[in-house]
Amino acid sequence: MLTLHPYMHFFEGPNLNNNRRPFAFKVIGLPEREQARIAEFRHRWKVLRTTDGVSGEWSGQFRSLDEALASLQ
Repeated sequence: MLTLHPYMHFFEGPNLNNNRRPFAFKVIGLPEREQARIAEFRHRWKVLRTTDGVSGEWSGQFRSLDEALASLQ
């Protein structure tokens, strides 16, 4: 089962602990040699895959975070 861990956020307002929304996530649960990140770019979600330490390109134009995550399963 794949899960998401947010690692980058948008902040609004003077208090950085409130009013924040994640826009980039690490994907947890992939095979040992694989990694993936999912991030929002201009209202679309993209996936970055890494295998054996070699990263590909950001790919996809997913309408939702869930859709991007499903593309990895």
